[in-house]
This record gives sequence, structure tokens and C-alpha cells, in this order.
Amino acid sequence: MNVPTIRYKLTLQAGKPPHRSHRESCLGITDGQLAVFTDGSACPVYEGKKPVTASYSVVWPENSSLDEVAVIHSPAETPGDVAARAEFFAVVRALEMRDQLSTPVPHIFVFTDCINVLKAASGSKKGRFRQQCPDLAVRIDEQILKAPATFVLVKAHTGNDDYAAMWNNEADSRARRVFRERYQQST
Repeated sequence: MNVPTIRYKLTLQAGKPPHRSHRESCLGITDGQLAVFTDGSACPVYEGKKPVTASYSVVWPENSSLDEVAVIHSPAETPGDVAARAEFFAVVRALEMRDQLSTPVPHIFVFTDCINVLKAASGSKKGRFRQQCPDLAVRIDEQILKAPATFVLVKAHTGNDDYAAMWNNEADSRARRVFRERYQQST
């Protein structure tokens, strides 16, 4: 069975309420807009019983020069889950990277497989990220004030061969790979 990859879209623009559209609508990416895929992944480095290292990736299918992968460390006393911070940090970096584009892009589509990132980006008080990662929530809010973004929730690991599934899998594999490569070098 082919599981639909796109779950729904959430468009955020300063001064306007969030607009949610269901997966049946087309992606709606037009000229002058870009797609970016983000993912975060927990890594097996612990302080006590808490994982403290994670990796993230930001993948631009149409502009690979901006692709970014990195390992982040979140000390055990940092509130929140390090994997959640990695998911959130990847989205923050994607939004901040708009400023690095040679041609300004007024609107980007941020694809993520993390529902809590969408909740936090929309300002929802129900999502745990806003409380656990207030520093990152502020950075997302600042970026939304600069330019609108549409967040697209993607179902992870579907095995589908459509655009969203393939690039989401690519972001996932890059986030995992960067940590494996760095971890293997240090052992």
C-alpha cells in the first residue's frame, strides 16, 4: 500500500492567522519559491541516561550549495529532548538560510516529518517545543516576521518515490550519516 507522503500544509505569515490545507491540495510551489527539507536525529552519546548529542540536516533540492549537516551537543541540563532540538534547529537554520540566497526568495516551503515543529512554529501552546526550546521558538518567530513560509508535514519513511518522500528520506539519511561518520572517526 502506498501511504500518502504529504499530511498537510501550514502557511505562516506575520500578522495573519495560520492557514492549514490538507494533503489533497497540490504542493503549490511556483517560480520564485523554494523547497527545503529538514530532519534531526538523536545520536547514541549520553550523559547519564539522557542522550546529549544529535545531528540535523537541511537539504535544498534546487540549491545544493546551501545544504547543511552538523552534529549538535546539548548538555544534560539543557531542557528538552536533544532529538527534538535537532528537528527544531534544522528548521531554524533553513529559515535563516534564506538570507544566503543569491536571489531573494519571498516564500519557502519547509518540509519536516515532525508534527511538534509545526505546532511550535504556528505558536501553538500545545506543543512541547515552545516550552522546552524557547530560544529556538524565538528564532523561528523572527524568521516568520521577515518572510512567510509554508510548513509541509511529511509522513516519514513511507518508501514512496514521490518528490516529498524522496527528499525527506535524503534529509533523514544525511542527518544520520554525519553523526556516524564523525562518531567512527573519534573511536
